[in-house]
Amino acid sequence: MVQILLLVLMIGLIWRLIQYLFYTIQADRMRGKLFNEAHDTGKFDPELEAEFQRRKNENFIKEAKKGRLTRKQRKQIRQIEWKVAEHYLKSMKIGPYQYIWIFVIASVLGLLLEEGWMYINFGIQESRVGLIWGPFSPLYGFGACIMTAALWPLRKRPAWQLFLISALIGTVVEQITGWGMETFAHAASWNYLSLPDHITQWIAWRFIIIWGFLGLIWVKVVLPPLLYTIGRSFSHKGRLVAVIVLAAFLTLDMCMTLAVFNRNTDRNQGIPAQNGFESWIDEHYDAKFIESRFQNLTIKDEQYLS
Repeated sequence: MVQILLLVLMIGLIWRLIQYLFYTIQADRMRGKLFNEAHDTGKFDPELEAEFQRRKNENFIKEAKKGRLTRKQRKQIRQIEWKVAEHYLKSMKIGPYQYIWIFVIASVLGLLLEEGWMYINFGIQESRVGLIWGPFSPLYGFGACIMTAALWPLRKRPAWQLFLISALIGTVVEQITGWGMETFAHAASWNYLSLPDHITQWIAWRFIIIWGFLGLIWVKVVLPPLLYTIGRSFSHKGRLVAVIVLAAFLTLDMCMTLAVFNRNTDRNQGIPAQNGFESWIDEHYDAKFIESRFQNLTIKDEQYLS
């Protein structure tokens, strides 16, 4: 568990370092959308404003690229930029556009985190994806969306309260997902019965703690710049297109995943394909595909999958 917490902390610190370096470079060159919004507040001191106007002059473009601001000036820019971003976040309402992006990003990051943890702790390299197309683990995507909806309005609360809420949400999501997979798909991606601190087959105390830290890092470190970035990256028309494309792909991906596993269950029971679509699934998404794609998956009463 210590290794997992260290890995989560390392990812959070790397993310913050990348953010810091990116915005420092942007501020030093007096560029970027956030910098321009900060400048429009009119809070730059005369010296900084003069430097900004100098760099706007076409005759000094090359010189500006080589120039460097003082540490005090960079700090002033970052403080103003953060106030601009915070003002935007306070007035922003999270909608389908944000949730779809959150689902996609969290599904990918969660998958990388889980596979990294398995490799660091057990030296195991295996595919732990949850859908037939794309590098997605929907458990983390749904968990991140639920945590965002629950924690974002409470983000100013004390850290211990956010930790407890995150632990509760993550545990409930894990329990429902594990139970649903076994009940409806006769499959399992994890089993904690061998752990001394297990509570049920799908939840254990160590992972309750991990969910708490993940939620805390999510709402305090990752979510604020993420919401600002995805909220300001596209025009209204661009957001609409992005929502339609991503939602359509994810819906198709999930429906196809369910269809593939349903057909796999029928094949195991000796039921032949009933139509052209099921025949197509048998041809392209057979048992070997499932075994190769979902390497951590165990199908009930099946021994050929690990």
